[in-house]
Amino acid sequence: MVEIFGWLADFQGEGNWFMLTVLACLVTIMARAVIWMFAHAFNMQEQERNSKSEIIQAFATIMLTVWLIYIIQSAEAMAIKDILGDASYVNCGASQVPIVKPDGATINGLEVVKCRIAEKAYPLAEVQEKIYDKSADVFRLLSMYVSIAGVPVYQGSWNGSWFQEAENYRLLNALVTTLLIGLNSIQVLIKYVSMNMLTIFLPFGLFLRSFHFTRGVGAFFIAIAIGLYFIFPVVFVITDPGFVKVSSSQLGGTQMIKAKSCYPTFSGVVSAAASSPSGGGDSSAALHSMVALVKKTYTSLLLHPFVALSITLVFVRYLIYFFGGEPYELMRFMAKMV
Repeated sequence: MVEIFGWLADFQGEGNWFMLTVLACLVTIMARAVIWMFAHAFNMQEQERNSKSEIIQAFATIMLTVWLIYIIQSAEAMAIKDILGDASYVNCGASQVPIVKPDGATINGLEVVKCRIAEKAYPLAEVQEKIYDKSADVFRLLSMYVSIAGVPVYQGSWNGSWFQEAENYRLLNALVTTLLIGLNSIQVLIKYVSMNMLTIFLPFGLFLRSFHFTRGVGAFFIAIAIGLYFIFPVVFVITDPGFVKVSSSQLGGTQMIKAKSCYPTFSGVVSAAASSPSGGGDSSAALHSMVALVKKTYTSLLLHPFVALSITLVFVRYLIYFFGGEPYELMRFMAKMV
């Protein structure tokens, strides 16, 4: 038994989604075959006809699902190549991931999204460090206390400009901390989608779709798996305004463009963080620069993922129809959650 299902022992992410899908289909067919045998033994002709049709439908569903995933996956690869460029790369942490890997495969769309989210988190972490460094002096001045014979003569908090600057740093630090928590949550959700959509939601949806009373829920699970894993990353990349396609001539063959950003030609929030003064200088200008960076990231964090998710849910709605479900109640539930 271990030898037969040994491939289940060390699968990671979406690696064996096809085998799990086939396994779900086989379990469905076996369950329907058992019902067929009992129906045939007790001369239950209606149940016998129903079991035959469900077995044929299970075969048709898995073929339709695999065909649809193949078509969407090919479209995703083509879209990423066309938008990002064959010669471009994604800079994730210390490693550079090319759009087209050495084996000829295209980078996964969810990997691009994770890189893009991480690219927004790095400058925010730098801003938080700068807040700690630049706010130290003003907080020391703010805590200054001068007294004569126990009678206060002067306190730093009496200086309105110092107090306002300190409060600005406090508010900015609170916003940056909230944004970093939000960006980390989005990355965790993307990892959850990457690890579970094709290996759990898709097979489970195929199994539920084989029963009349759970047909709509099964169609919903299949549509959510395909939508979040394939359609959401493509929509996210297409609606991302911070990327300019890089051609082979711009790269000069194999020469790579050195940049701090996730994409080689991205000139948004990273350049704003890099241009902010470090150490000394005008603290007010540095504060304004950090506020501008936080504004851009806050807007993109609120709008961009939700725009991509809203467009994805439109596709999910029609995919539910495609797989024989009724999306009205389920999509209304999803709309309330979003």
